Amino acid sequence: AKSTPPSVFPLVPCCTKTSSAPMDQTLACLVTGYFPQKVKIQWNSLSDPAGSRSFPEVLKSDGLYTTSSMLAITASNRQSNPYHCDVTHDGTKNTVSKKFPLECKNPCLRSSLEPTIYMSKPSYEDLIKQPGRVSCLVLGYDLAATAITWEVDGKVSSAVKTEPAKNNTNGTSSLVSSHTVSLAQWLGGSNFTCKSYSFLAPLPFHLGISKKEPSVTISQAYREDISGNRVSSTLICETSGFYPQEISISWLKNNSQEVKSSYNNGPVSASGTFSAYSILKVERSEGAGTYSCVVHHPALKEALLILGKNHRDLSYLGGA
Repeated sequence: AKSTPPSVFPLVPCCTKTSSAPMDQTLACLVTGYFPQKVKIQWNSLSDPAGSRSFPEVLKSDGLYTTSSMLAITASNRQSNPYHCDVTHDGTKNTVSKKFPLECKNPCLRSSLEPTIYMSKPSYEDLIKQPGRVSCLVLGYDLAATAITWEVDGKVSSAVKTEPAKNNTNGTSSLVSSHTVSLAQWLGGSNFTCKSYSFLAPLPFHLGISKKEPSVTISQAYREDISGNRVSSTLICETSGFYPQEISISWLKNNSQEVKSSYNNGPVSASGTFSAYSILKVERSEGAGTYSCVVHHPALKEALLILGKNHRDLSYLGGA
């Protein structure tokens, strides 16, 4: 598919008698209309400044992605120079920078603003272990009387938990609701919808899309001391060509689960389909063992278990 750069919109909530920016406010950087994932959003050239919050990327019906980031500004941390958000798109290697005005040019527009809905999902790895929850965050003004309803496969569902509306320091309100989701619903292609007023937002992971199994390979390298003795081994489990992006990679030693702190999983990357990897380092002091890479993915009917390449060589690590 052809890569499409994002459009970036700086959003400033305004409602004051003097049209000047309020002392406490929240800036929003809306990034939309891009493909493929993903984008990096920085505020004033900082990746994760205090008061910032980024929301999950959402795949829209037109096949393009959208996301946003918000920055809460208080009177104590406000700077005199203009704020700006910088958006870098991995697919096109394009960077767009947008400045925010120091003053509001259109005061008191909040009564005409529709609420904005963001949705987040549990991690696929957590969902394998136990049911999770899909969350729906509504941002807007005067949400005290706002009701949120959920639909699963087009039918109204009551398996929800909705928190009371919260008033924010910048004059906005936020409302959070969540719905249970099981692994069976995920694999079965269930469609979740969160509804506030007449605004609909689809679940960011599309359960009904086509699926493609990952291709899995394992490579292995040794580190030797100055005498030529092997002192450690590094195993790399690479997965590629899968769709959708949700995947879980873990390791077994002699058919027993390795603790998560003993290996590092790289990020999922995209170029039409998705790829990911996991690295396990084995020290000689840990003794001999047979290591296997375990892969869970929605396209697989059961977990895929791959033995390490030349895994018997690892027994050398346990020698004298």
